[in-house]
Amino acid sequence: MTGFLPISVKIESLQYGQGAVITLPSNRESFEWELAKDGTLKELDQEVRVGQGKEAPRFEADFDVKPNQTVIRQEETEPKTRVVKPGLALVRVATAAGKLSIKFWTERIGAVSDGMPVRGFRPQS
Repeated sequence: MTGFLPISVKIESLQYGQGAVITLPSNRESFEWELAKDGTLKELDQEVRVGQGKEAPRFEADFDVKPNQTVIRQEETEPKTRVVKPGLALVRVATAAGKLSIKFWTERIGAVSDGMPVRGFRPQS
């Protein structure tokens, strides 16, 4: 994509209240986008990886305005999975009790999905 450099973030540790600091596994979330001539979003590519090496779970989500949908794929750890969400679905990393999970916020329905655990990609209905 042209015009914008990707944004990449990682979560190194977290702390719940006054509890102990929890060091998280290697992870990275990156975003790259392209705007149309009128300044509206044309495409958005998102990638989330948790862990290291070839076996680390990796999710990709690609939004395209023409079909107005986001295609979400689990690329690493078998079985590979593909889910199509209507509209713009934003990927986010969430935590619960020190464990990472992947969740999606869908613009069309304005709600956060129940998410998918990092160890396995389980599409939500």
